[in-house]
Amino acid sequence: MEFWFLITVLILVVLALLARVVLRGAARLRPWGRYNLDVYRDHLDEVERDLERAIISAEEAGLLRTEVSRRILSADSAAKEQTNDSQTGPIGAVLVLAAIGIAAAVLVYVQQGRPGYADLALSDRIQAAEELRQNRPSQSNAERLTLADPTVTPSDDFLALMEKLRRAVAQHPDDLRGQTLLARNEAALGNFIAAHTAQAQVILLKQGNAQIADYARYAEMLVYAAGGYVSPSAETALTATLERDPAHQKARYYMGLMYAQTGRPDFAFRIWQDLLQQGVDDPSLTPLINAQIEAAAFHAGVEYTPSDVAASAGPSA
Repeated sequence: MEFWFLITVLILVVLALLARVVLRGAARLRPWGRYNLDVYRDHLDEVERDLERAIISAEEAGLLRTEVSRRILSADSAAKEQTNDSQTGPIGAVLVLAAIGIAAAVLVYVQQGRPGYADLALSDRIQAAEELRQNRPSQSNAERLTLADPTVTPSDDFLALMEKLRRAVAQHPDDLRGQTLLARNEAALGNFIAAHTAQAQVILLKQGNAQIADYARYAEMLVYAAGGYVSPSAETALTATLERDPAHQKARYYMGLMYAQTGRPDFAFRIWQDLLQQGVDDPSLTPLINAQIEAAAFHAGVEYTPSDVAASAGPSA
């Protein structure tokens, strides 16, 4: 009787937590369109830098500004619509499905489980998580399962410029400047597979002189191309970034995401909590962490509320 009483209490607790997360989570979730906004805004800055260094002409810079600005407006509008949809979602249906899922899990356990048997040892769970990390899907497999993110149709002038750039790079694959421009512009178009392919060439062509930003950009393009999944290839790029800059915040965030996806929410929670406590320089990271850290804490068995981080971080001035 004690076992089933405990199970009942746990079910009620889980349902209460799910209700809390669903009711509070919508305001914190960051629409996927916001990812595109970050890419496009970074791209505008890069266009200005390339123009100042005479890497591109004034005409090319004008076309790029126009196209990227159009995409910023489109992505911002899409993100607002996604936010509104998430705030008015079918909360009741989510909770009903959660209850059904829990009931089904209990039924399966009654039929196939062994009530009263000892829990799986911590060392076994850690080993299982490591096996999951080592055997998770590759980048290419994840990309095949990722749906293309709908974007605004580029202008004819921009498409003509891109075709010209692609042909030039295909004819001169060892041209560092061409590969750099191709990676940035493919990313601006949302073609992240083509973008990370070009960015890999950028790193290769720099022959050991690649910068921290090169590896970080490559890792992020891989994650975007896989729909937010941190593949082994992305993990390698993140590791290369952190070897050169252990404090790189975006790389640390994505490394935490990798742990959350591979059964180590305890590692994810520690990384994200440290980032929030230290203060995040990139404003785009804060909502991403806030949207996931409570779930990581719950699965890691840690009592956590957002106010804990705010209090420990203290005033920034």
